[in-house]
Amino acid sequence: MSLGIFSIVWLFDDHSTVSDVDSISRQYFNLFTLSIFIICLTSIVIYQGQRFIDWVKSKIPAKAYVFGSVVLISMLFCSLILLLNFFISDYIITFDYNNVLILNWHSITALILVLLSTALLFFISYLVVKSAPDSYFRSFANAGISIAAITLSVLSLWAIGYPLLPLGIFLLSFFLILELFVESSIRNITSMLWWLILFSAFISINLFYLGLQNDIKYRSQILNKLYHQPNDQESKNIQRIAKKFIDKDIIYSLSQLEYPARLQKSDFEEFVFDLSHNLLKNTDWKIQDVEVFNEVGESIFVNNYPDYQSFVQRINLSSRIDKLVLYDHFSDSYILEYSIENSSFDSAPFKLIIILSRKNTVTDVDESINYVVIRDGVIVKSQLDVNSASISVNPLKINNNTIISDISFVVKPLPNGQKIVSFRKIAGLIKPISFFSFIFTLGAVILALITYLNTKFRFLPRDIDIKYFAKTSLRSKIQLTIILLIVFSFIIIGFITAIYFKTVFETNQKNTRTKEIATIVSSIQNFSQGSSDIAGANEITKNKIAAITSLHNVSIKFYDQFGKLLSNQAALDDNSRIDFNILQDILKNQNSITEYDKTYNYQKTYTPLYHSKTGKFRGILMVEYNKKDPAIRSIVDFVGTILNVYIFLFLLAGAISIAISNSITKPLSQLGDKLRQFKLGKENQSLEWSGNDEIGMLINDYNNLAEELSQSAELLARTERDMAWREMAKQVAHEIKNPLTPMKLSMQYLEKAIDANPEKAKELIQRISSTLIEQIENLNQIASEFSNFAKMPSTTNENVILNEVVETIHDLFRKREDMDISLNEPIEDLTVYADRNQLVRILNNLVKNAIQAIPHDKKGKIVISLYKSDKDAIISIQDNGTGIPESMRDKVFTPNFTTKSSGTGLGLAISANMIDTMNGKIYFETEENEGTTFFVQIPLMRLDDDTRVVVSLDD
Repeated sequence: MSLGIFSIVWLFDDHSTVSDVDSISRQYFNLFTLSIFIICLTSIVIYQGQRFIDWVKSKIPAKAYVFGSVVLISMLFCSLILLLNFFISDYIITFDYNNVLILNWHSITALILVLLSTALLFFISYLVVKSAPDSYFRSFANAGISIAAITLSVLSLWAIGYPLLPLGIFLLSFFLILELFVESSIRNITSMLWWLILFSAFISINLFYLGLQNDIKYRSQILNKLYHQPNDQESKNIQRIAKKFIDKDIIYSLSQLEYPARLQKSDFEEFVFDLSHNLLKNTDWKIQDVEVFNEVGESIFVNNYPDYQSFVQRINLSSRIDKLVLYDHFSDSYILEYSIENSSFDSAPFKLIIILSRKNTVTDVDESINYVVIRDGVIVKSQLDVNSASISVNPLKINNNTIISDISFVVKPLPNGQKIVSFRKIAGLIKPISFFSFIFTLGAVILALITYLNTKFRFLPRDIDIKYFAKTSLRSKIQLTIILLIVFSFIIIGFITAIYFKTVFETNQKNTRTKEIATIVSSIQNFSQGSSDIAGANEITKNKIAAITSLHNVSIKFYDQFGKLLSNQAALDDNSRIDFNILQDILKNQNSITEYDKTYNYQKTYTPLYHSKTGKFRGILMVEYNKKDPAIRSIVDFVGTILNVYIFLFLLAGAISIAISNSITKPLSQLGDKLRQFKLGKENQSLEWSGNDEIGMLINDYNNLAEELSQSAELLARTERDMAWREMAKQVAHEIKNPLTPMKLSMQYLEKAIDANPEKAKELIQRISSTLIEQIENLNQIASEFSNFAKMPSTTNENVILNEVVETIHDLFRKREDMDISLNEPIEDLTVYADRNQLVRILNNLVKNAIQAIPHDKKGKIVISLYKSDKDAIISIQDNGTGIPESMRDKVFTPNFTTKSSGTGLGLAISANMIDTMNGKIYFETEENEGTTFFVQIPLMRLDDDTRVVVSLDD
């Protein structure tokens, strides 16, 4: 995965200049290719990952596995960071610094790929750590190896300037937490949510950091484009052009201008353009602007009011090439400056300014970036928005790229002690929280989908138990109910509030814009009210449009009474005439018209203007607004705030739901535990509950029932004990009578023989005494067996490896030639807490019974098997004997049951009692004339140190 992502990022890292269409196509291709790569890699890891890891583990030493696995996982995290950096630097993930929720579908798709990559990273890490032959941190050697591997891996991010120490600390913490997670037995959807919180925080912090670094890089590039250096050859050409202007009639005409001249600027511009046509024909330059000021800084043109100070500031920022030519570094243009004497004007000399700009100039400077140009400690040029006045740090004191008081500064030094300082206010702590909220929500949706798919198709390993309704416990229902209430309330409140705020914002926006348009119209009418004719009023309006546009930060166009465009400040298109239908509607109705451009989301308001003195219609003022900016942004801001709050409430609700559900279900779990431990004939402890609620009533009923059952059990036990003793007495009497009868007959026979033939008495006594001794031994054996049954030996429980026990039993019987006795056991050791001697005795008895159940004329086959079933170990002993008849199956474990011609039938009863003391059970499956299989089931020991049996409602 690491190598693949490195390769894909390298292949996609295209630094060439492409068009917007090519860029979008490349983004489509990048996202599609990454999606295919991640899907294929996920499939391979799910179906072949564990097998490959086991193969690698078998080929390398344990220490090498620890080092290699840490390097692998660390490099995967580094690859994830590089993937995020690639998405951000390639502008696939784009976000507004003021609102993270304003994302396009490219960004959402990329974030989904990042989350899927993170899930794949976690799955690989889990498989690798789970298969580790040794712990990563429980020995000094492995801990040192792990830390060295982490350090070596994070150095791969040195090239992009990523902070290595925080990443190293995170990776160290990740390995510690993951190792604890692997050793834990709880791997359900709740634990996955905690991992989602961790990874969401990791991704959000990296998005914030990498986005901030990319913004600094982007602003640095913009600042580099702001300041230009003159080309020597171009400067020489401009100097020649400036001198040739003197030879034209421009300078002479201005010097001979008679007072009072009423010169229109448009006429003079047309005159200058005509004279310079041949002069600039074969060059890259054109005349951008022409202005003539008198000695006091006033324009000599009629109805023309340019900002003289802006021209002076522009000249001061320019570098002087010679006496006539200056170079404007910020606009990449040349300024031709001429001083012209004129004896007819008291305000002479005139200053003629001609600005030459490139013919094919493409302006790609982002107007949303705030910056100031500083020279000698004074701001001489700036581009600022309305919020820039609220910054608390003086940019004059900033000399390097830095972040102060949540303001990011980027500095570009310039020649002659100048510098450009760009600044942007960042959101501070709220920004990563917004990222976290959004990513956690998106990740929760993906986790829900994975859980659903795993419930349906079960493609994840069995020990990762994430599926719906795995256990319909009361605790899960309470937690799910609380969380669903939070989510449902968020959706309802967010939806209703969004509609309400949208209505309020749009109403306020409409009223505000109406008032603003009225203010703009009033200002324009005030400026032009001194004009005596419509042409003069329109000229004044045309010259004031730029200042009003800058003041109100809107796009304004002014059309004359014939619909011809006279001003086009911040225009969105190149149309030079107003729409004919709009002109006719205004002439007919004489009212304002508002239209909405759904394509570009712009609102356009057309307002008629009238001459202040004559009252005649003189033109149309069009004001354009970005329709979606204020209202939609405010709504998204609000929803983003609500989302942040509800994500916090969601996490809080999760913690509270766990606490509440545990407090409610704890007594029920204890009750269930007691019910499972409840044994008739044993002392059962009662439960205590201080509350008088429903749970208290249930516990009281349990305590009362337990006491009644104990009394009934004691009475039943006494009755059964009496019946058992009666049955035992019958059995003992029966077993004793069997040897007594031949003993009596032998003594009677001896008595008659002595009377009849005393000479043979000695021989007869010897023969009969041997018979009597044999019968007495039989009586002694019967007495011993009944004594053993009446008094079971004390148990000595210990950790017993069942593999060793079954191997011992197999070695004891496998040498018999009359039958085949085989053994099946797992590779892993199965450990139980039991009495080893009793286990050997039980298995000996079961194998002997199996041998005796096989007829002599049949080749015997006995299979001893040991295997694991869930939390229990099972030993099975299968024979191919005669089986147990249907009529005898209910009596198999009763004290007097036997299918043999001799014996007391106590072996299986004793075995059942022994198994019961181990919290296990013994049972059988049989088929007549086919054979019988006995099963011994014993609980496995837990892997942790806590050997208690934990009972909960989830079990």
